[in-house]
Amino acid sequence: MGGSVDYNTYLTELKYAHEDFRDFKIKQHGLGSHLYIGTHIANRKNLSFSLRAYYQFVWDALNTRALRDRLDLQDDNCGACEFSPGTFGLTILLNNGPQWRR
Repeated sequence: MGGSVDYNTYLTELKYAHEDFRDFKIKQHGLGSHLYIGTHIANRKNLSFSLRAYYQFVWDALNTRALRDRLDLQDDNCGACEFSPGTFGLTILLNNGPQWRR
């Protein structure tokens, strides 16, 4: 079991095919965390694997107000302009080198 503190960068990008419009990017930074639980699978003296199931979340909300303004969405009721994304997944680690055995 474990966890981490992460510094994340989230990039939203609009690319226009029409040359009259400029491309647009929004870059946001924020702190977040990973929580994970894993197992270690010993294989050889110089090789082993680890599997980790994780959940990642951000501490602050991300904001899409600049994107809505760029798209000229005049809706003042922007209840979904701020959101806190969370992801989950499985990490497979390859441990190469001398393995400590007990």
